[in-house]
Amino acid sequence: EMLDHLARAGRVLSRMQNLSERVHFIVGDFTAIDLCEAGLAARCDFLISQLCFLHIAQKDALFANVAKALKPGGHFFIEDFYRRDSAVFTERERHLLSSCISVGDVDRCILSVEEYRSVLERNGLAVEVWTDCTGQWGDFVWRRFESFLEHKEELEFTRDLRSSYDHSTANEMAEFYGAMAELYQWHEGDGDEGDPQAQERARLAKGTRFPRVTAYLSRVGSGEGQFGGR
Repeated sequence: EMLDHLARAGRVLSRMQNLSERVHFIVGDFTAIDLCEAGLAARCDFLISQLCFLHIAQKDALFANVAKALKPGGHFFIEDFYRRDSAVFTERERHLLSSCISVGDVDRCILSVEEYRSVLERNGLAVEVWTDCTGQWGDFVWRRFESFLEHKEELEFTRDLRSSYDHSTANEMAEFYGAMAELYQWHEGDGDEGDPQAQERARLAKGTRFPRVTAYLSRVGSGEGQFGGR
């Protein structure tokens, strides 16, 4: 975990669920951590990352440590974004990614399929399954955004939540959800005639460049991996 306060919160939740002996939190930069010193070198049977790596530009250092942490034959499940091969980011997309989604260096953080597979291969990771789940994700982010807007006032003014979520927090969440929805397509009735909302979704989503992928990876010897899957 990069943020100490989130690690502390995680430890509290682990204690509440009687999992302290089984769940351990390490605060640090995974791209720079000494895995031997941390006791993680070749210790992991399975690693998982969900929508985190799009924030990290140091891909080689990242995946090199992933490979080092896995036992030989270990597996790694990742959900991440990638860029369509022919895509050129617009200024609007760069703004949304950097300002609302916290993607620092857009060109280094969000790779094309070829770039993604290349960095995995040279760091000893082979793709066993590659599944594009853009459709499901596009549906989800739009439904989430619309549901949030529908209930935003309840979030702002519900007495029990007021101490945790103030007006500015609700606005920040709306900005994040809205930015994510704008970057992704709506996949049910795009531009239906007579449906202004569907037409607006299609207008915002036109030319989306951010498919989302679920990949299942395995560790192999350096240079031995062959890519496959879908």
